[in-house]
Amino acid sequence: MGQIVLALVCGLIIGKAVSRFGHERLAGRFTFMGVMLLLFVMGAQIGSNSGVLRQLPRIGAQAAVMASLCAIGAVVLSLPLRKVKK
Repeated sequence: MGQIVLALVCGLIIGKAVSRFGHERLAGRFTFMGVMLLLFVMGAQIGSNSGVLRQLPRIGAQAAVMASLCAIGAVVLSLPLRKVKK
């Protein structure tokens, strides 16, 4: 947990320094590259774990059901707000 907080604080300090010099675009590029690196490392870790690979169809089915239910719930719950707004 301490490493996560330390990384966050370091990122905040670097981000503040970058914005002070007007390099927000550079910060955006670093953010994009960091996310891509994180996704690559996560994929490599999942790919090397045979237990996860065996359970992938079940995990995918559960994820599809959860995503569908979230989308349906968002639509259903937004309908009353749409009527109030008119």
